[in-house]
Amino acid sequence: MTIEDEIRTVLLDDRRTLVGPPDSHERIMRAIRYRRRVRVVAGTVAGVVVVALAIPLALRLTDVPASRPIQAGVSTATQAPSSAIPAVPWIATPAPSGGAAPTTTVATSCKSADLATTAKVQSDHLGISQEDAANVTLRNVGARSCTLAGRPDLLTKASGAYQPLATAAALLPSSVVVTPATIRPGQSATVQLAMTEVCNGGVRASITSTDLALSIAGDAIPIPGLKLSGSCPKVSVTPWFMAKAQPNDPYAGLVARIADVGRAAPGLPLSYVVELTNGSDQPVSFDSCPGYAETILKTRETYQLNCQQQTIAPAETTRLAMQISVPANAPDGDTALMWELAGADNFDAVATATVSITG
Repeated sequence: MTIEDEIRTVLLDDRRTLVGPPDSHERIMRAIRYRRRVRVVAGTVAGVVVVALAIPLALRLTDVPASRPIQAGVSTATQAPSSAIPAVPWIATPAPSGGAAPTTTVATSCKSADLATTAKVQSDHLGISQEDAANVTLRNVGARSCTLAGRPDLLTKASGAYQPLATAAALLPSSVVVTPATIRPGQSATVQLAMTEVCNGGVRASITSTDLALSIAGDAIPIPGLKLSGSCPKVSVTPWFMAKAQPNDPYAGLVARIADVGRAAPGLPLSYVVELTNGSDQPVSFDSCPGYAETILKTRETYQLNCQQQTIAPAETTRLAMQISVPANAPDGDTALMWELAGADNFDAVATATVSITG
């Protein structure tokens, strides 16, 4: 018997079959991870060593008990049973026009309560010809997205109180920035402030502006550490912009899982729960409430999420009650149930589970 035959005999032995994962989506992901590990080992270890290690490894794996997968971003020490988290009720709201596409609700204007109490000097002395310029950022610390549009008013402190400062309109620093700046929780908008060193070609005494603040909805938001100098009395101010375009996938980091599947019978609604876990280090906002699609056999239904919970924090799991109609002519036996979040580019926002239909 060749070495290849011995490996095949060991790996195909039914007594060493690994316990399957809870659903097909996880089975696929586990298989992908396993194949990656195998490729790494095969590419870095000589063939004889691979044979020596593969057999005891296969034997050891059979002794590992099956366990429920750990939710992304949640430690085993603090993870609560998912069934203990109340599910957001299901609502039969049709998906927006165009199927399961997300809505295009425009975010409301930012209020001072949505924003950090101080602005941050991202970069100063930018090296712009004949200008003393700085990029200033302001972070969204609220629970939902908001928009900063137009040019902000600038204030300076005089006699212990903020007073309006004369400003001039400036062009955006680049053609690739996004404006107006719609910022999700945790994101920042940017404005560029500058003073011209030589005013209208002439030479004047230099003016230094300090103790500056941005005026947002009538409230002053200080800019600690910013100092601008120039011979022109006005400070040039650009419109608010995003330094980078927002990611294509607003739901990046979300991991979907189907749980608590009820009884499936022909012609009756099937109830189940979808668990969405934020595995990223940034909050995921549902202020533009997305749609979703669910499929069983040849039935595909699209609805809009019940966005009762506007934001999923990092490492947080939200449970959403779901319902789908089982076809009246559905045969008895196992079939696949699939759920997918509209507008999500990542594979993890799709979940599948095996459902047993009984008449």
